Amino acid sequence: MIIKVKKPIKITLKKYFVIVPVFVFASYSLTTESFLEKITNNKVLSGDEAFTFSSHIKDDESIILTWTIKENCFLYKDKFKTFLNTNLVEDQKIEGEAVRINDIYFGNVDVFYNSVIQTIEKTEDLGSIKVVYQGCNEKGFCYPPIIKEIQVDNLENF
Repeated sequence: MIIKVKKPIKITLKKYFVIVPVFVFASYSLTTESFLEKITNNKVLSGDEAFTFSSHIKDDESIILTWTIKENCFLYKDKFKTFLNTNLVEDQKIEGEAVRINDIYFGNVDVFYNSVIQTIEKTEDLGSIKVVYQGCNEKGFCYPPIIKEIQVDNLENF
């Protein structure tokens, strides 16, 4: 009877010494990226965080609209629309280095990385400016069109 008890213990210990190192190794390899890192790596920025927008008056003659674009995000060149006092501006002066990409949603399009600047002539009767723009991040998340309305009287000089 003593032999029968020792043999199952020996077999169990052998299994234990094989299985435990496998689980230890597996659990170590899974924890190399912490839970907090996984959450922050998958976080999608809000539209205002991804595309920081600002506006100001320059030399009392023009209004400068700027977008600072976060890393791994871009704005579509053809998705910019500008309205002056509710009238669509046909010939927009948008400055920035456009790059052609093959987008999964819109095909071959020009996009802006880093920054974009738009200059608008300031006139006496200009009361408001509305801009519409759209972009995505390189993880495949596309933002809905973002709309900003600016009251020209509230703008500060640069």
